[in-house]
Order: sequence, then structure tokens, then C-alpha cells
Amino acid sequence: MNVIADWRENALQKVVRDPIHLDPRSTDGNLLGYTISDVFREAIRFGQADFDKPYRNLSGIDKARLYALLNQPGHLTELDEAFGQLFSAHSTICDPYVYDIGCGPFTAGLSLATALDQRHVITYHGIDLYESMRELGREIAQCAQDMNALSRYSTFNFYESLDDIEPPIGARINPKIFVASYLLASSTIEVEPLVKSIVNIADTFSRGPSLLLYTNTTHPLAGQKFPAFKEQLEEAGFRCPADDQTHIAHRNKTRSVHYALFYKPASF
Repeated sequence: MNVIADWRENALQKVVRDPIHLDPRSTDGNLLGYTISDVFREAIRFGQADFDKPYRNLSGIDKARLYALLNQPGHLTELDEAFGQLFSAHSTICDPYVYDIGCGPFTAGLSLATALDQRHVITYHGIDLYESMRELGREIAQCAQDMNALSRYSTFNFYESLDDIEPPIGARINPKIFVASYLLASSTIEVEPLVKSIVNIADTFSRGPSLLLYTNTTHPLAGQKFPAFKEQLEEAGFRCPADDQTHIAHRNKTRSVHYALFYKPASF
């Protein structure tokens, strides 16, 4: 295991695993008093729960930690692969503005910090509907900074909506990286306003290029909004140089993943 992987594992151990496994409710192999099956099916509803709404004796932050324990590792594996390929193909990307839409507990932030070294200043914006996810994301991001895993000039902020983000002051040429990981699997996401908000940031927050990384399961229901999403982005000037399905190995299992990359050139 390399040094960067060490800090990530240590951060998740401190903020996610220890609070669950050392909790007096976690006994006899159960997680906070529930079987893994009950957690998946009832508490976090396979990642589509209302994470601010308590479930029996579980608080919102309990549910967010359970999600991070059970769902986040697989998503990290997928994003590590995607960012590794992205930065090897676009080695000139530096000091990006990052917009992690449906960020959960800082998942893409962790993967980005693993892919980029401390020379890069990351201006990270995590967007999630649920305060419990944003709260846990802040804890993990702060823990990563405390471990000196990131440039001390990197900043991390969390918002309920893309439209809550204020544009940076002054003329900028920083590249913008949008991450939409499993976002369209949510039944509550509306494609048209989402694309409108993305395009507004891409066109007005910086003159640098914009990249959007899309990942999702290959299940047909989860991907049914993707064609409209792709069409509207292309109408707004994004190109789609990569759109494919692949298989990723994770914990001796194979995950089927739909990857797509969208790109909009710099405007000068």
C-alpha cells in the first residue's frame, strides 16, 4: 500500500469505521444493531434513502456513516480507475475547480486527492441534498487535511444545490471538473435544470476547459435519464469523447460500470 492510500484508509478508519464498530449498539456482527441486509434494504435503501430522516434509533449521521462503510468503497474503486485514466490522458490539468454533484461523504474528493499530489490546489465544491452527507463529507475532508494529504491551499465547501455556489472573484483560467457519479440513478433528479446549472458554471466561473465525468451502474433503470443528459450537454457545446461500459474488480467481485466523459474547450 502506498503512502497516499495509507492516509485515505486512516481517515476512513477514524471518521467512518471506528464510530460504527466501537459503538455499543454494534454487537454480534451487527452494525449499530442491524444486520447488513437490514441496513442495505431498510436504513440506507441501497443508497437512495432520505439520509436526513432517522430510521428507528439511527440518526441521519448514523445512516451516512453506514452508507460510507458499505457503499463508498466500491465507488472509490470506480473513481480511482476513472481519474487515473483522466489525468494520464490530460496531464496538463492543474489546480482544478471541482464540482462533485451528489457528493455523498466526499467520495470524489477522496479519489481526486489520491490521484493528484500536493502540488495541486483543489477548490472542491461538494453538492448533496442531505445535510448528514455534507456533515460527514466535511469531517472526512478535514481529517484528510489534518493528515497533510492535500495542499494547504486546497479548500473544501459543501452545498445543498449547485446554484448556491458563488462564482470566483476575478478572471480565471482554472479547469473545471464536474463529477456525476451515480447521480442519475436517483428518481428525484431532473435532467434539464441540472444541465442548465452545469452549463452556467462551465461558461461563467472560469475560462478554462470543462470536463464532466459520469459514472453509473449499467442497470437499465439507473441509466434511463442518461440519453437526455448527454443530448442536452452536447447541445450546450460539450463533446463526448468517451461513452462505454466496463467491468471493475472490487473485493473479489466484478462491478459493471457505465463511464462517460464530456469535454468543453477553454474559451478565450
